[in-house]
Amino acid sequence: MDYILKNHTDQTTYYFAKGSSTDVLLPVCESGEMSLSTSTIDGSEEGNMVTWRVEDVIQTGTWFACDRAKNPYFNLIIDGTNKMYWQTKTQKNSDGRWSIDLQDEQSNVVLTIFVPDDGVGKKADNRLNILLREKSFEGQGYEIFCPTSTQGCGFEHFEITHFDFQNDDLIRGYFKGRFWVKTLSPLTAGYKNVEGEFQIKKEF
Repeated sequence: MDYILKNHTDQTTYYFAKGSSTDVLLPVCESGEMSLSTSTIDGSEEGNMVTWRVEDVIQTGTWFACDRAKNPYFNLIIDGTNKMYWQTKTQKNSDGRWSIDLQDEQSNVVLTIFVPDDGVGKKADNRLNILLREKSFEGQGYEIFCPTSTQGCGFEHFEITHFDFQNDDLIRGYFKGRFWVKTLSPLTAGYKNVEGEFQIKKEF
């Protein structure tokens, strides 16, 4: 939908955007950081404010202009169909990486992604792993099993855009890839396009 992008750094600048995405040049004077948030046009709902260090390019991923998006969320997209999840957990693993656990409404872990613990930036496919065990994804059940491969699991792009800046306990990022997926009903297997967009709490 149409939305407002608010620049909290100068408290005066608002950008009105139409459609689902925008590229905008944000002038910065004598500031080492930039704080932004999105809201609906009428201001009735607003997403979380996030702050970054000022760099030449700030890759923000996806924002949601709704009050609930002030909390942790994970938007999972399989072959163009999406489902929002609101229960997430992060933890440090014994191999030095950290992981994201995604839970359904019954608190069952339906997705785990293992990520290198090196802050913001793009992550290589051969350093990422994924387990999907989702039995009720919009009427379908899906499984991806790639827990330990060092050859790559199918991630085409994985990027952490925000990692606990100024101890705000937030990790933001997004990914896309083409993965070998088992469909549970009917029982089939084949490649599917899978994407994810997330804002989660750093708990380690």
